[in-house]
Amino acid sequence: MATRAEAVLLLHGLWMNRLAMLFLERSLDRAGFMPVSLAYRSMRGTSDEHVAAVARRIASIPADTVHLVGHSLGGVVALGCTVGQGLSGVSTLAAGSFLTFFAIVAGATLTMKIQYWRLMREI
Repeated sequence: MATRAEAVLLLHGLWMNRLAMLFLERSLDRAGFMPVSLAYRSMRGTSDEHVAAVARRIASIPADTVHLVGHSLGGVVALGCTVGQGLSGVSTLAAGSFLTFFAIVAGATLTMKIQYWRLMREI
């Protein structure tokens, strides 16, 4: 694997596999990043095991900077990895982890409001 200054570790969602991120992987490669996919069994293992697998994969990537991009469960695993590293003092929390957290909370809040609105409309 060629060394590039910035790598992007792609984490798929629940019930998916690394092929779900193939289009994004190719686009990132054309943009000059080093895309790396992690295949993990999203339905097996604990979140701690998934976070540990991500941490091992990050350590094996020959790049100066590694960005984490996750879809669905992959985003939760990425957030768990960045928060865990930040709290342990291994690295600091990146602004991206706060954006990820905000996106998860905002998305969940919006979904709940839409569902509430639909429910009230039916009554």
